[in-house]
Amino acid sequence: MCIYLSAAALLGLGNYAGAANLDCRALQLSSAKIPDGYAGQCTTRSFSPAVGNDLRAPTDIGFTVDILGVAPRLRDQLYTFSIDAFAGQILRNAITPSLTGVDFSPDASQLYAVSSETSVSFPKWLGVIPQPSGDFIPIGALTGLPEGDSIAGFAIHPRSGIAYLATAGGSPVLARLFTVNLVNGVTTLVGPMPAPTDPAGTIMISLAMNCEGTLIAHNISDDSLYSVNPISGATSLIGSHGLATNFAQGMDFDNTDGQLYAFLTLETGENRFGRFNTSTAAFTTLSNNSPQGEFEGAFPGLCPPEALLFSHGFEGEEPAVAP
Repeated sequence: MCIYLSAAALLGLGNYAGAANLDCRALQLSSAKIPDGYAGQCTTRSFSPAVGNDLRAPTDIGFTVDILGVAPRLRDQLYTFSIDAFAGQILRNAITPSLTGVDFSPDASQLYAVSSETSVSFPKWLGVIPQPSGDFIPIGALTGLPEGDSIAGFAIHPRSGIAYLATAGGSPVLARLFTVNLVNGVTTLVGPMPAPTDPAGTIMISLAMNCEGTLIAHNISDDSLYSVNPISGATSLIGSHGLATNFAQGMDFDNTDGQLYAFLTLETGENRFGRFNTSTAAFTTLSNNSPQGEFEGAFPGLCPPEALLFSHGFEGEEPAVAP
């Protein structure tokens, strides 16, 4: 993908209503929500082809927030769905702020959420969403983040409960990894998350962590997956998935089957729900633009008892202590 970086693209052009005369060039790399009218004004090519198609998927239940809303659906609505029937979503509740990440506590009793810096009511806040139906209940503002950084990915260790947050900011754009105190929203810097193949800028737009403690990040600036050291933020390239992604994305492991599922948004405005191969980054599409929208999501499944407590994939380092 060609990369054009701008402060405007990072700081919320995707979150205002009645968009007209969009700066499409500036929006070619953005962590924000898709702007209103983007597909009609900025799409210059047809949808990219699907990468795989496999409907033999698990029937576990997931939660998703449609942060875009394509008529007749409204934006910022909470839904539940079955993995093998993403189009058959059940509306649960409207959500007050615009969210950039959701994930469950290890016991699946709490669905935590972080809000966008452009949210009017709760900019850069941590909160919880009662399940299966409920609105965002604020816990506290996300403090300790660099001025001007955009909120990107969010993930919770499904065993230890340590919460991680990715941000993006600066020029060239730098991705940073933080831990988040789930009691009060205080963040602590872990370190930068560089993408060695893309020195011009990095936006780790989504995070996910499995039962073994492996942290995975999706970088939309080079359309690739990375493994991330949760102690230092150091990254290692897994591979490119071959889809031209842009804007907000979602990603989470289903702990009951160990698969990494993702809610992708493409440069064209098209969305894909499917799963990543965590060894190659290959993406299998399970639902293609059905329904239309832009999604964040998480799965409430519990880790199996035989899973390893900690295995970050980096030798000689001990797991972090929960804040």
